[in-house]
Amino acid sequence: MDRQRETNRLHNVSLSRDTEQLSEKAALVIHSILRSAVKKRSRASVILAGGNTPKRCYEILADMIHRYYYSNGAEGKAIAEGTDWFFGDERWVEAAHPMSNEGMARKALLSAINAPEDKIHSWHAGKGHPVERATEYDRVLAEYFDRDSLSPDIAIMGMGPDGHTLSLFPDANIVFSENPQGKVPVSRDVLNLDRNAVAIHKPEEDEWRLTMTPRIPNRAETMIFLIHGSEKRSAFMRLKKNDDTLPASWLKGKETFYFITESLLER
Repeated sequence: MDRQRETNRLHNVSLSRDTEQLSEKAALVIHSILRSAVKKRSRASVILAGGNTPKRCYEILADMIHRYYYSNGAEGKAIAEGTDWFFGDERWVEAAHPMSNEGMARKALLSAINAPEDKIHSWHAGKGHPVERATEYDRVLAEYFDRDSLSPDIAIMGMGPDGHTLSLFPDANIVFSENPQGKVPVSRDVLNLDRNAVAIHKPEEDEWRLTMTPRIPNRAETMIFLIHGSEKRSAFMRLKKNDDTLPASWLKGKETFYFITESLLER
């Protein structure tokens, strides 16, 4: 079956030849949503993904916002100054570390548009204990989204070869306390968890992560998946079939779009 015929069978999927085209398409959609939200309410909120695939999208988006700012005066400035930025997940490293999701987003996007510091909601990873940081981010999210029953305008997601999104790894544990017994395996039960953020521990690598649960992202007006790489082909095919054991299948906004490259469909 050729790629175009296979793509036509998919719902809300945009197929690109490479990551550059994927990034351009996604950035256009994100910029349009931000303009509309800020014009309507003078504010917007975005959940940012980490990893390698979103970086180029953020760079292109920064250029779009920058150009719009200078072309449209106060209206353009409102996008840069009126958007709150959250991080869907984070590695247990400080923002200056080269592996930090926040650090990548700051360099590629937030610093480039001069986003106000009070609009950048950091996990403050690498300081204290992961459970402590997750508890604090849970409070930050509740204060912003739950207090006024707000929904994120955009939630940007990625997906790993094992089907994880955010830091919901299928072979990891959700850790609720510093007590070794205070943990449960990552599973679809996370959808019922009454927490916005949790600490994740990957026992095989003895690695800590911080992540949102699906609770806030699934309220997003628009969810955007950015997926590239032949190593993710198997997971994407399972996602297409709505395999509910796959963490990426647990994430769906009011509208969900998948920006993918041809590498996912190649045989």
